[in-house]
Amino acid sequence: MNDEAKRESISRLTVVEKVYFQVGDDQPLLTTGSYGRVVRSSPEQEDQVYQRKTTIDGPIKLDLGWLATEKISLICIQNKSGIFLEKSPTPEEVEQEKKKELFICLDVDGCAEPFIVVPSGESCRFVPVDPNRLSLLNVGGSVPILITVFPDVPL
Repeated sequence: MNDEAKRESISRLTVVEKVYFQVGDDQPLLTTGSYGRVVRSSPEQEDQVYQRKTTIDGPIKLDLGWLATEKISLICIQNKSGIFLEKSPTPEEVEQEKKKELFICLDVDGCAEPFIVVPSGESCRFVPVDPNRLSLLNVGGSVPILITVFPDVPL
């Protein structure tokens, strides 16, 4: 790729989602949403997405990797509890995994206040105002998670 093509290249963040809610045999209610935005257009900006798999065993500060001091366009957190890839779980194991929740907490006057719950096997995404005030807390046992942090270098 030549220098001029690099200067004209852009990075985009795109989100597409569908949420269904169904009661009994009724027609499901569907909510959809999608958007995209440019988050980087200069080849001099070498910010990369930060992604980390880890297990939460107690309250910890949200790991933002090398983007801790940067503006962030989106954070996605997946609670990987209840996802069995290597064996068929027993009913007891399934029930135990369902209890593993992840709380996203906000530091308010030195105290971590939970404000988002990510149930077992689910995920959430958000744009933080001050990501350095966020921490994570597990409930119901150790919670394996995947954190993805997208940089924001708007035009």
